[in-house]
Amino acid sequence: MLDDVIGNWWTVIVWGNSPKDVLPEAALEKLRGLGAKLVSIVPETQREWAEKYMDKDVMVLGDHTGRMKKWFDDRPTPMIFLRPDRFVAGACLNQHGPATLEAILSALKFKQGTGAPSDRVPSGVRGASY
Repeated sequence: MLDDVIGNWWTVIVWGNSPKDVLPEAALEKLRGLGAKLVSIVPETQREWAEKYMDKDVMVLGDHTGRMKKWFDDRPTPMIFLRPDRFVAGACLNQHGPATLEAILSALKFKQGTGAPSDRVPSGVRGASY
């Protein structure tokens, strides 16, 4: 189950691409400030390649049933921003990722460097306030 794999953290899921390849560094820095996980979901047949060539900070998940592909095919939104409670905070085309992130952060009144409390940040996550 996806929830078990990604846990209760801010998460950016991108279908078929690395979030680090479709978001500018400024957006990635803000996501680090939130302690967000970066996730790429690819068809299972591409998982081994993606794990080898995508950045090590990106969690790669293989879709072995085709259910995730169908979910993304049914919606014109290959980028999903998930809140820690698993509700969708935003969904967009990859090119609208920075603007969608800004809208989410504005709604949260997020200030860079004030991310999650350090005792709640998973190991391996780095950010401005840790």
